[in-house]
Amino acid sequence: MSSLSELTLSFLRQRPQQAAAVLDDLESADVAAFVADIPHRIAGPAVGHMLRWRAAACFEHLAPDQAAGLIENMDYYDAVGLMKEVEPETRRAVLAELSRALAQKIEASLRYPEGTVGTLMDAAAPIFSLDATVEQALRYVRQRRIADISHVFVHGEQGRFEGSVSVAALVRAAEDSKLASLVRRQVSPISNRATLTSIAHDPEWDDYPMRPVVGTRQALVGGLSRSVLRRRLSQPASARMRLQPAGLLANMFEMYLYTFQGLVELAAKPTDLEAPFTGDGGRHDRQH
Repeated sequence: MSSLSELTLSFLRQRPQQAAAVLDDLESADVAAFVADIPHRIAGPAVGHMLRWRAAACFEHLAPDQAAGLIENMDYYDAVGLMKEVEPETRRAVLAELSRALAQKIEASLRYPEGTVGTLMDAAAPIFSLDATVEQALRYVRQRRIADISHVFVHGEQGRFEGSVSVAALVRAAEDSKLASLVRRQVSPISNRATLTSIAHDPEWDDYPMRPVVGTRQALVGGLSRSVLRRRLSQPASARMRLQPAGLLANMFEMYLYTFQGLVELAAKPTDLEAPFTGDGGRHDRQH
């Protein structure tokens, strides 16, 4: 790998948002050819920060498995926004290349309007029936290892939300106990159709870092994490729009590369210096 290529990878890895601004100005076919030769773990975040319609156009020039590799390595909610923009045929092909769990999660999010709870909820939240045991609930909590899980959520007939059980209560209870004996109405559910801004300042977030999400007839359909909500709201929609003219930010990547290339060319010329210019940048794995 050339020093210039190493620098390109370093820029993509350390400045994905600035790199995305440059990629937005290129033809979609050129972007696809560029990212196809870059490890997904490096290219994914940069593509995720691109304008959605431009990234979607890029996906039309990528093989489904390559596009899936990018999806797997970008922020989940960037991935959902991007998948909303791609053509239906391409979307189906990419989803088929993802793991079944991730594909189902994305498909569930795609059914909801932008800016609603449904787009952010985790359909694989800690949800159990009244007949489930403490041992089953604890096994889930230990496997997920998510800091936001302070409670598991319990449903009754037809999936209707019944309440929650704290992890602390699970730990104290006998493993063969039924959740029905421990369930409490400690936390209020939120609607999957509610807007994110309408629930952002709900005081219950202070006590419950994950809230149950319900659909029609109070059926339990998932959970929403406080950390996920805050992260999403900290990235306003305007960040996805090119409101400012293409200036220093948009050209930073090119300037970065051209400056380095100029230094390399200058170093290659004969000079009166005793020691030639050298670089010792580390190499990067190209495995996808």
